[in-house]
Amino acid sequence: MAASITAIVVSVILCGFAAMALRSSGEIDVDAQTFTMRYGAILKACIVVLLVCAAVMGCLPLFVEKFTWDVGAGLAAVPLLVAVPVAIEQRSTAVVTPDGVRTRSIWRGERSLAWADLEEVSFSGLSGWFTLRGRNGERLRIAGLFDGIRTFARILETHRPDCGGVRAVAKWRAALRSMGMQAD
Repeated sequence: MAASITAIVVSVILCGFAAMALRSSGEIDVDAQTFTMRYGAILKACIVVLLVCAAVMGCLPLFVEKFTWDVGAGLAAVPLLVAVPVAIEQRSTAVVTPDGVRTRSIWRGERSLAWADLEEVSFSGLSGWFTLRGRNGERLRIAGLFDGIRTFARILETHRPDCGGVRAVAKWRAALRSMGMQAD
C-alpha cells in the first residue's frame, strides 16, 4: 500500500514540476547571444521530496506493527537510491547559441551540435526529452523539465522546422495537454 501511495504522490509531484518548468524562462545573455537552460527549483524540490519519503518509509515501523526495522530501512533505501542520480543530474545544462546547441551532463559529458549539421528533431513523450540528431550521428537530449523549455520549443519551430522541429514541438504540446497543462 505504501508503494502505491508513493507512486501517486510522485506522479502528482512530477506534474507540478513540469508546471514549474513551463513558468520559468531560462537565462538569456543578450551580449553573448546565448540562451541557457538548466533545472531550476524542480530537482531541488524533487530531492527534498525523495528525502522526506525516505524518512517516512524509514519510520514506518514506529506506526505500523507488521513492519520491522529492516523492512523500514529497505523501503527508505529506494527513494535514497533515486535521490542520488537526481542530485547529480541537477548539474546538467543546455546552451543555445546562434551557431547551435551545446549540452553538458555528468552522464554524457559535454556535447555540441551545429544548426547546420542538425538532421532530425524528435520528442519522446515517455522520457520527456527532445532529441537532436546530427548528420554525424551525434545525439543531444534536452530535458522537458529544463527551465526555459517553452523558449527552446519556439526556437526549434522557427530555426529548423525542416528537420522535424515543428512535429517534435507538436508532440511535446500534446504531451502537456494530456497532463492538463498549456504549452503556450
